[in-house]
Amino acid sequence: MERILLWERDIPQFDEKIGQAAPSLTPFLLDDGKKHGAVIVFPGGGYTMKGQDAETQMDVTFDEAAFGCDKVITLQNGEGAGQPLKVHIPAGIDTGKKIRLKGKGHPGYGGGEAGDLYLKINVLPKPGFERKGMDVYTT
Repeated sequence: MERILLWERDIPQFDEKIGQAAPSLTPFLLDDGKKHGAVIVFPGGGYTMKGQDAETQMDVTFDEAAFGCDKVITLQNGEGAGQPLKVHIPAGIDTGKKIRLKGKGHPGYGGGEAGDLYLKINVLPKPGFERKGMDVYTT
């Protein structure tokens, strides 16, 4: 049984593996005439690939960021079923930092491992306080 995958240039895992594993590579074009990817045929279906990483934003309060905490989030699969997951927010985390949840991203292909989920932190302001680096000031 052969496996057929659609490769798009914005999927970096395919870019890394194309030369190594693809015995048949057929480019596909869109109306603009530019090459946007390829159809890849893998005989025997023995090809595996890690799933794509995913990223989402997570709001935390000023106090949660300052002191750290554990939060429970719900991950939804493709069918809409929810899976609760406990996430540790380390003390001192700042806006823009990311927390990696290994194996909680998109599923892999052909039995490959799932990608990772990155939670990009957004620290909510607290009236009367301002943070500069690791220092906290009253306003």
